[in-house]
Amino acid sequence: MWDEIAQWIPRIILYDAARLRGNPSAMVVELIHKASFTGGLSNSLYASPDLISTFDHQQLANHHRDIIKADSISLIGCGISHFDIKGFGEVLLSDGISTDKRVLPAPKSTFRPGQERLHTSNNNVLVCLAWEGCSILHEDLLSLDLLRHALSGRIVAPWGGSGSSILAQAISSITTDEYPAGLNAFSHNYSDTGLFGVVVSANSTHIASVIRTINTTLNNLRDSPAQLFTQQHLDAAKHQYSSQCILLLIQTTV
Repeated sequence: MWDEIAQWIPRIILYDAARLRGNPSAMVVELIHKASFTGGLSNSLYASPDLISTFDHQQLANHHRDIIKADSISLIGCGISHFDIKGFGEVLLSDGISTDKRVLPAPKSTFRPGQERLHTSNNNVLVCLAWEGCSILHEDLLSLDLLRHALSGRIVAPWGGSGSSILAQAISSITTDEYPAGLNAFSHNYSDTGLFGVVVSANSTHIASVIRTINTTLNNLRDSPAQLFTQQHLDAAKHQYSSQCILLLIQTTV
């Protein structure tokens, strides 16, 4: 089994590294975690490109054997029978994975505001504004997810027309067909803490005014929420959240 893993790991590493460089949104997520946290959450999910050549498959295989515990594994298969995947799991558990390992917990990550920049030759600019969110067990988890949908989702009017989200409405006056802007709110939740924010994409000549408008809108939403956050936004956010849960449930049961 480890021989098969050894053949594939170098290819997987190079593929993931190349995919990251070609995905600006993923790079923004990496940088915002680096800027926002101390501890494990500030570390990149990817090795530095100049270090990739120094890793060999045996190092990764040893790391896998030392860290992975049998009681923390979820084995999922698509297009495979239960009998076959059960047999694979039994081989996996008997091939170097201990059932009685005790891994010391890592120190908790803490939120620490900061900033990171990555210069590119692209005329479009990606900017991420983020604040401390909540952990996966916090009582505000659902509220932040609904707020995420209200900020960047779309709302449907009762008479069948469509309206924009809170932030889309705010930047509509400064965006044009020639210079559009895209935005997406997010909420990342971990066992220690979380990250809530907005990723904005716009032309370099307009990004500053877009960011100022979004920042002003978010401040107004904090100070006078009733003026910007309507019942229509809340109802639409609930529908979008419910649809997202249904889609995830369908995907996991197919």
